[in-house]
Amino acid sequence: LKGNYRGSLDNMYADLQLVSSDGNATVKDTMKNFSSQQTAVYDLAVTTDNIDLGKLLQDTSIGKITAKVKVKGKGFDVKTAKADYNVHVEEAGYNGYNYREIDVRGNIDNNTYQADLNSADPNLGIKGNYFLNLNPGQMSFKTNTSISYVDLRALGLTSDSFDIRADITADVPMLD
Repeated sequence: LKGNYRGSLDNMYADLQLVSSDGNATVKDTMKNFSSQQTAVYDLAVTTDNIDLGKLLQDTSIGKITAKVKVKGKGFDVKTAKADYNVHVEEAGYNGYNYREIDVRGNIDNNTYQADLNSADPNLGIKGNYFLNLNPGQMSFKTNTSISYVDLRALGLTSDSFDIRADITADVPMLD
């Protein structure tokens, strides 16, 4: 582990690099008011390169992961937090399959969640956008999803041949 760290938990800057036999990672972070659920401000970027997450978590169903994650926002309480996120999974192993080229972008805003998903994995072709409101009295869900191709057998989720193709549009205005 090498890099720089300055400050305290209430005002910090970190630029760290981890190099190990279980993979590599970089973390760049600026954070203020960490101890406050409401006023914490953060700007985090994490990059992993073949991190053996299954070994670290002692879970044999999880493999290595190479990904980039960026999160920038304010607050940790999901009911009041506001944050933007961007995740690019170059490769991630799960249940014996290596998922590839999956992107998720979105935001969290006062207990509402928006996400755009684009998977270019050859066995998990999905594009969609999603909106979920979990505020009491306003709970709702919307999606517009195109599943161009999903091969559940190739993904290791079934032993039988099972392919999925679908377009899904849903607008559920009341989940309460």
